[in-house]
Amino acid sequence: MSFAPYDGITVVSEENERVIRAIGQSKQGSLDEWLKIVRPLLVKMPTRLAVAASLAAPLIQLVGALPFVYLLWGSTGHGKTVAMMVAASVWGNPEVGGGYVQTMGSTKNATISLACFLHSLPYFGDEAKTIEAQPWFKGWDPFIYEITEGTERGRLDTDMKQRETGRHKTCFIFTGENPMTSSNSGGGTANRLIEAKCKNLFDINPEKDQQTVAKDVARAVRNCYGFLGPKYIAKVKELYAKESDEQGKNMLVKIYDDTVADLRKTGTTGKQAAAMGLLMIADDILRMCFYQSSYTGLQPKDVAPFLKSKNEVSTDVRAYNYLVNHINENLDKFYYDDDKGNHHYPSNKSWGKIENNVVQINKNVCERELERKGFYLNHSMKDTWASRGWLITASGKRYVYSGSMNGEPFSCYKIVLPQANV
Repeated sequence: MSFAPYDGITVVSEENERVIRAIGQSKQGSLDEWLKIVRPLLVKMPTRLAVAASLAAPLIQLVGALPFVYLLWGSTGHGKTVAMMVAASVWGNPEVGGGYVQTMGSTKNATISLACFLHSLPYFGDEAKTIEAQPWFKGWDPFIYEITEGTERGRLDTDMKQRETGRHKTCFIFTGENPMTSSNSGGGTANRLIEAKCKNLFDINPEKDQQTVAKDVARAVRNCYGFLGPKYIAKVKELYAKESDEQGKNMLVKIYDDTVADLRKTGTTGKQAAAMGLLMIADDILRMCFYQSSYTGLQPKDVAPFLKSKNEVSTDVRAYNYLVNHINENLDKFYYDDDKGNHHYPSNKSWGKIENNVVQINKNVCERELERKGFYLNHSMKDTWASRGWLITASGKRYVYSGSMNGEPFSCYKIVLPQANV
C-alpha cells in the first residue's frame, strides 16, 4: 500500500509542486513538541474530529471505505481555520495558500486533480464560500458528489491524447461559514458529509482570551509540523500487517467494521457510520500509540451529534416535512373548518381543502411548491410516501384524485398530516 509522498511516488506536476514541498520536503520542530501543542486542543470535539479526519484519510483504501467530506463551519472568529491548520500540520507546512492548505478559489477539476495526486492523504480547503462565486458552481450537491467519486473525468493532454484517469481514496477537510447541506440537499450529499459547527474552539485557557490562544496555536503549528505523519503511517502499516482473525479478516478491518456496526445503532445511515468509523479508528491510533491513552476514547454517543439520522438524509422524508410545514404556513389558501366549527375560505387563489387531517392539495400547486425548494415528486417518492401512510392512493393504485371545487375541475394529491394542524 502506497501513501504519497512517503513511499517514493515521484509523479509531480507543476501545479502540485508547492504541495510536495509543503508535505514531503520540510519539517520543523519535533514530534514531542507537536503532541504537546495539540493535546489541550482536543477537548473541543470539532478540533479533535478535524485531526481525526486528517489521520483517517490513509485508512480509507485499507478498509475499503469511500471518500467523504468533513466540514468545519461557523461564523468568523471561532477558530475554524486554525483548527484546520492543526489538522494539516500532521503532514506538513499548514500555511494557508502558501503551504498544504488550499484556498478554495480553484476549479472543480483542479480540486479533483490535486486529490488524485494526494491519493491517500487529505485535501484541505479553506473558506468554502469562495467557490460559490465561481461561474461553474451549480450548488454543493454536484460539487460534493463529483469530488467524492474518487476519480477524474476523462481529459486530453496538450498532444490531444487521452490522459490517464487519476484516482483517489481520500477525504476533504473544508472550512466555511455555513453548512453545505440544506433542506433540499440530496440524500447522497448528506451521506458523504460530516458537518461540525464551530464555536469558541480556542476558549481553553482561563488566563487568555480565545483570540490570543488561536494566534498562539497558529504560530506554533507554523513552526512545528510534518513529524506525526510518517510515524503514523508506519504504525498503520504495522497494525494492518497483524495476523488476521479466525475468519481470515484483517484485524484493523475487523475493528473498523465493529465500530461502524456500533455507530449504526445510533440511528444514522451506513455511509455516515462508515465515515465516522474512520475518524474514531484514527483517533484511537493517535490516542493509544502517541498519547499513551492519556485521555478517553470516543464512543458512539460522543459523535452522535455530528451524524445525520436516516430521516435527515432521506430526501423523501425531508420533502414531506417541508410540504407539511409549507401547508401550515399557507393555511389562508385552503378551505377548512377550524376547531370551533367556523368555515375558513381562501383569501386568494385556492390550493385545496383540508378535511379530517387530510389535505387535498392541487396537483400542480403541490409539485410546483416542492420544485421551488428543489424537491421532485417523482414516482419513487410517491411510493415512499404511500408506504409510510403520508399519501393516500386512489383506485388502481393511482396517486392523483379527480374531483371538482366550486364547480371547477380539481386534480389533487391527498396528503395525510402528522397531527391536527388547523
